[in-house]
Amino acid sequence: MTNFSYGEAQLDTYIPDILKLYGLVYPAIAIRQIKALRSIAAHRNSFGAVLFAHQLLVGFIILSDLGKGSAEVIEVAIHPDYRRQSGAKKLFHKIQQQLDSRHIREIFLEVRSDNHPALALYQVLGFQNVGLRKGYYPSDAADRPRLDAFILRKNNPVA
Repeated sequence: MTNFSYGEAQLDTYIPDILKLYGLVYPAIAIRQIKALRSIAAHRNSFGAVLFAHQLLVGFIILSDLGKGSAEVIEVAIHPDYRRQSGAKKLFHKIQQQLDSRHIREIFLEVRSDNHPALALYQVLGFQNVGLRKGYYPSDAADRPRLDAFILRKNNPVA
């Protein structure tokens, strides 16, 4: 198992590496999303963590503090060579202190209905399906219908 280390909550420090990893993980949509992701990562309401292996940024999580005790997971990405090593789970655990300090009581995220590994992870982490967005994500092929998004929610008891 890989020995991971973490970066600080100031995501703007890591934006070039985050964008590089995003392009690797999501090559089909990276060009359209990079400007938005750069803006979100640098926004004052954004927070999260990054994950390193051997001084290489191999994962990140970005959340947006929506106010009034809620946050939304904007993006979670793990380098393909480092998947199935609990990196995403470690990122969720790493942000717990930030969630508590911001008094966040509920966390939301959207996930593609066909992303079974992510759905399994989110279930283990305590997320529950609370909604559906029909045809929210483009499919991987032009001749296939758009994919649904599940809206997931997790309670975060604030200490």
